[in-house]
Amino acid sequence: MTNEPALKKFFIPIIYLADFALFLFVALCIAALNLINLLNIITVDMPWEEPIILTSSFITSLSFVIGLAIICFFTTNF
Repeated sequence: MTNEPALKKFFIPIIYLADFALFLFVALCIAALNLINLLNIITVDMPWEEPIILTSSFITSLSFVIGLAIICFFTTNF
């Protein structure tokens, strides 16, 4: 027979840490991509070129992060 409470005590913290690490990794990647895009807009684009709207990329990234946070919340709490 397996000792289920001992296994739960061992695996549950690992699941929480992996979930948190995955969320931080995704958030870090999204932040890095947005910073690269912003740096490209600041340093490369000239005034006579067609302007780029920043809000669409930031809203998409923000909604992606919020969606992942909701998934992580429901995964770890229910």
